[in-house]
Amino acid sequence: MCGIYGTTINYNESQIKDKLKRTSFRGPDQTGFEFYNSNESRIAFGHNRLSIIDLDPRSNQPFNYNHVHIVFNGEIFNFKSIREILKSKGYAFNTTSDTEVICAAYNEYGEDCVSHFNGMFGFVIYDEKKQILFGARDRLGQKPFYYYHNGKEFEFSSQISSIQTHHSNLSISEKAISYYLVWGNVPDPQSIFNEVKKLRAGHSFTFDLATGKFEDYQYWDIDYKNQNPFKGTFEDAKQELNSILKDAVSTRLFADVPVGVFLSGGVDSSLVAALATESTDSKINTFS
Repeated sequence: MCGIYGTTINYNESQIKDKLKRTSFRGPDQTGFEFYNSNESRIAFGHNRLSIIDLDPRSNQPFNYNHVHIVFNGEIFNFKSIREILKSKGYAFNTTSDTEVICAAYNEYGEDCVSHFNGMFGFVIYDEKKQILFGARDRLGQKPFYYYHNGKEFEFSSQISSIQTHHSNLSISEKAISYYLVWGNVPDPQSIFNEVKKLRAGHSFTFDLATGKFEDYQYWDIDYKNQNPFKGTFEDAKQELNSILKDAVSTRLFADVPVGVFLSGGVDSSLVAALATESTDSKINTFS
């Protein structure tokens, strides 16, 4: 699961540790933080790690790759194929993690790197050369991402409680309470605090360290207008659906820890379990 945190607010080391303690349940395997001195301010990055890929401490975060520094929560399912493409372009890798692949992909493709990722993710990169923070949330918002921006300072986290810790100027949003009472949730980009927002699904952002300017933009959306309709037959549709489901399950089976499947007793989880057993020679543990 992992938890990410970062800020340009001048918190001390003890305060950063307090904030990371609030998200320790997200990553019990390792907790780390680093300070980076930019031209304009001091940046703190923190991470609570749940080790899934490359269990070696070399992949602990915050992770540094040349002039790029990252905290990342999630998995990039197609990181192996991206790594091979980047290797052919001359990139070298010191780990077997998807974290390092994100950094190299950012160096190669810039902010468009997210269009190459098939996965669930929330990450932030500090680019020393450009003096910006660049971050993104996955296409359907599977991974959480909260942020605070007051026009100058910036803070982000996987959990709103980390931002709330040592903050004295957050106010409860009555609009968010209304949303919750009506719908049972608070829709993006709102949160329970007026001053804290959620990065919307399928969105990226940049934060300029020199000016304090924050800009978010959409990099992906569902094709609601059906601009690319399926033109095959019913049999073609069945074959393509089968291929998509097999690929979706098999790509999620890669891990350096045991993999299991939760069974609800319904069609969906049973289908996932069946495809998982077809995709690997290893025993798939199921739980219900």
